[in-house]
Amino acid sequence: MVRKNKRKTSNFETHDVCLKLATYTINILDNEKNFPKSHEALTNRMREESTAIYHLVRVANLRNVKTEKDERLRLQKLAIEKCDELTSDIMISKGIFHVKTKRILHWKALVDDARNHIVAWNRSELK
Repeated sequence: MVRKNKRKTSNFETHDVCLKLATYTINILDNEKNFPKSHEALTNRMREESTAIYHLVRVANLRNVKTEKDERLRLQKLAIEKCDELTSDIMISKGIFHVKTKRILHWKALVDDARNHIVAWNRSELK
């Protein structure tokens, strides 16, 4: 048996973390009290980024490790870039919208968690 702190992160765990991020993002952005329609371009982009992260991770995992490794790595890197874009948009929205700092920090932590999982997965496949 492998100790818990020595275990690798599974791809399914990465999926779950990214799905949690996407659903949280969609739910929080649906609150028109905090995210009014007047800034729909930004909120739509944030929705697209969060769902793209999940979709990229899912599609990357469907690629064969041996025959499509380059494509898997490319999709993982795209997902990491989307995490960075979403983090930037969250920080922009912090200054525009009336969202509690606690909620912003939780949201950013979800993005960071997703990004860390994807980076760990990417590094493990580079070996």
